[in-house]
Amino acid sequence: MRTAALAAIMIIAGATASQAAPRVQFDLVCTGSIQDSGGASHAWNDRIAVDLAAGSYCEGLCEAPRPLAFVEPGFIYFEGARAPDGQVPDHGFAVNRMNGDIYKRDGVASATGKCRPDKFTPFSHRLF
Repeated sequence: MRTAALAAIMIIAGATASQAAPRVQFDLVCTGSIQDSGGASHAWNDRIAVDLAAGSYCEGLCEAPRPLAFVEPGFIYFEGARAPDGQVPDHGFAVNRMNGDIYKRDGVASATGKCRPDKFTPFSHRLF
């Protein structure tokens, strides 16, 4: 009886620990809309491979991984300096880790949408 109770506790503790462990490698599949400098809005989508352990990410076809700017409990900042008010600067983008909202600006156009996690796509490795 004692062995069965101990086994049950270990199983429950193991399940709780595995649920609490954050993913350090994942893709973000994002969809939304982008507004160009003329004010026109178009559908937009992106796939971003994220490796939090390495502190890097790669977009789309992943020609070259880039360093993450900042990682916080509530946001991942991909490019650009973090603005004092927590917003994305004129150039850069961020994803809200709690609800999946993405905010992206390139100085001329801005995109907003939602991201969902997906299986990690390993970065391409350079030959030299």
